[in-house]
Amino acid sequence: MLHAIYRKKSQLPAQRYVASAGAQDTRRTQEDEITSTIFGPLDFMPAEALRKVIGSLFERELSPKSSNISIEFWPGYDRVEPDVVFIEDLDDKRKNAYIVEVKWNAPLGEEQVERQIDAVEAIEGIHRTSHIVLSRHVLDVDAQSRNLTWMDFKDRIISLKKSASADRALTKWIDLVDCFLEQCNIRHFRGFSEIKVPDTTRQSLESAIFWPGFQGWECIEHPDAEFRDFLSEKAIFWKIAWDSKGECYGRYKR
Repeated sequence: MLHAIYRKKSQLPAQRYVASAGAQDTRRTQEDEITSTIFGPLDFMPAEALRKVIGSLFERELSPKSSNISIEFWPGYDRVEPDVVFIEDLDDKRKNAYIVEVKWNAPLGEEQVERQIDAVEAIEGIHRTSHIVLSRHVLDVDAQSRNLTWMDFKDRIISLKKSASADRALTKWIDLVDCFLEQCNIRHFRGFSEIKVPDTTRQSLESAIFWPGFQGWECIEHPDAEFRDFLSEKAIFWKIAWDSKGECYGRYKR
């Protein structure tokens, strides 16, 4: 899937994960598909690559004494099923667990975080458990966990590229995941592709346009020299309002 999206052979993310966000399916599988697509390739990578990914996501430096790191998908722990669990084996036979609960359109279940942490901590040898919830929007999660938006996730793995430059598999995964999330509309606001002067002949109470700034003012034509001179590299809002006589005037506001 990652390669199909990267080479523009599929439009599935936009159709299934974005356009169908409001669909009321009897069983939603988007989260499982996204989990498998994004995290699945990590199952084939060495422990050092997983150590970098976990350290970036959980903002924690993993122990240099780790002998091995494995990844499990939807493990069943006494009827509790986290989406992804990384298990870090330490030299003293203890283990650290890193749980990732993936959310896309479905809500976070009541006590879901607490039940997952309790179930994983019951595993023999577990020394420390960390938990994050990945979501499209900011969530209020249990104090035992941390919430990361998918935009946070994307930014953190991209920041790994510099330190992972010698690891071709990891850097390739980062590029492909970045492209996939872009197609799923997980991206920073980059301004508007074009900006047009409001129709001042249409008497509306008030309208507004946004000027992204960094694109420069040459991309539009406007007869008002004062407006052109006012533009800069900074983002501004330009409001068009009507006075009591029905005459149009401009308000310029940074």
